[in-house]
Amino acid sequence: MIVQEQFQTSTASEPFVAAAYMSITVSDLREALAWYGQALRFKVLAYNPKFATLEMAPGRLAFVNRSEELSGSSCIGLHVPDTEGLHRHLTAIGAEVGPLMDGIGGMKHFDFQDPYGNKFGVVGGFFGQNRIEYVIDPSVARFKRFTMAKQPSLRIWGVPTNITVDNPNDSLEDAGRRAEKSLQAAGVSRGPLLCVNPVLERYADVGEHSIIVGAVVDSESQVVPDGLVELVIPEQFYAVFHFESSRSDFRVEYSQLYRWLGKQFGFQKPAIGSAYAYHLEMNGSDGFEAWIPYHTGPDIQHSYD
Repeated sequence: MIVQEQFQTSTASEPFVAAAYMSITVSDLREALAWYGQALRFKVLAYNPKFATLEMAPGRLAFVNRSEELSGSSCIGLHVPDTEGLHRHLTAIGAEVGPLMDGIGGMKHFDFQDPYGNKFGVVGGFFGQNRIEYVIDPSVARFKRFTMAKQPSLRIWGVPTNITVDNPNDSLEDAGRRAEKSLQAAGVSRGPLLCVNPVLERYADVGEHSIIVGAVVDSESQVVPDGLVELVIPEQFYAVFHFESSRSDFRVEYSQLYRWLGKQFGFQKPAIGSAYAYHLEMNGSDGFEAWIPYHTGPDIQHSYD
């Protein structure tokens, strides 16, 4: 009988690896998810345009969206709390280790091989390890796509207004006209109009939002022109969600988006009332963009350099 102590090489109490999974690379992620759902009745646990996890009974498979050349190059995946720490450790013992890279949402990842040629993929965070409600189709809420971004500190001058969630256009157009007039009179260099929407404690049954319609200004003036208010938002991480141009009611999705970000990535909503707790809402090239601020949890590694 083999005794575990014979092979114990470290006195550390905690192992490097928190969970393991099988990773399958495919060239068309949505097509692959549809096939496995139909053929084997797997359920989608988590999804983004680059990566998804499916639940079996029991167990999970991870699907990675890659090029035709890399499709089919499967490996064993390892979830770890400290990606950089494991990378340093494997490098120090002479393992064949690939470069440490930033993945979607800033999650670090890398590949390595054991001495026998077996391939492993390592990723930080716990994407897809928690069940979400959306298991029938890999779409969450009703957005078109999302990206991650980092904004520097923003100085915004604008006009306060109240809008109704289901019919905001009249109030937004009126506030936009007033903001344009005041900003033009101020003669400052500025960006396009946007809406700044404070983060709320809860969104259920909220029919009206108090927002600012204005623009990011580049001005050394300390005097805010008459008719405008100033808001300064510190440097912040955002998840940028794109909605169809017909979705003027996209603000009803905010609760679902925060819940999704938390369960997918472990991201947290900023403290209500803090200087960071503002959504940025603007017109994009093909619809609306909602910039959702978030913080990372204590076990999530995240950086944009």
